[in-house]
Amino acid sequence: MIARIDEIFRQRDLAEWAERLTANECVWAPMQTPAEVARDPQVAANGYLVPGEHPEHGAFHTVASPVQLGGQTVGTSRVAPELGQDTEAVLLDAGCGWEDIARLKGEGAIG
Repeated sequence: MIARIDEIFRQRDLAEWAERLTANECVWAPMQTPAEVARDPQVAANGYLVPGEHPEHGAFHTVASPVQLGGQTVGTSRVAPELGQDTEAVLLDAGCGWEDIARLKGEGAIG
């Protein structure tokens, strides 16, 4: 059955199917690639992507948090850290001393 449906849908382009399905009051939506989703006007209208600025890599967009508190969306407060950027702080918080960190670096376990 899937093969037959695929064969039928290949006979027309998306614009033609959109017209036919909409005219017949069908509930439908196209399967979009990630790039198409990012350009979708409805994604922009709903605020699903939020802009950001990376100090080294420049402007970017990321997916907005689905969490809303009091009608306000939760924004991003910073960019993700570079690989290993917070390693020392995390190890210190975990109870490691500077001697432990130096040993781990010497062993190549951390950068």
